[in-house]
Amino acid sequence: MNLFKYTCGFDERYGAAVNARDAYERRAEVDPTFGFIEVKIEEVIVPHHVITIRPTGDKAGSNDAFFQNMERPELIEWLKANHVHYVPQWGDQRLREAALAAKTQN
Repeated sequence: MNLFKYTCGFDERYGAAVNARDAYERRAEVDPTFGFIEVKIEEVIVPHHVITIRPTGDKAGSNDAFFQNMERPELIEWLKANHVHYVPQWGDQRLREAALAAKTQN
């Protein structure tokens, strides 16, 4: 699998795909709105380095499931309680990503 960067305006996301065609077909998995709007997709290449993509352990998966079951008000409450910066206009998925990133760093 290769690492691809999805860019739409100032919003950048990363996702794994087999090739460029697969990356294009999976763009809505990276962010649901990417299925409806124009997105720049490019493979991430670091000269003289190999990027390895592998699944995370059970710990990360359990955190992800914890946040996936939360509704928007619960996510916002958790972010506020843990002093995590968020933008009120963010969608539910972006809020989940911010919460997961904050929990993973602790």
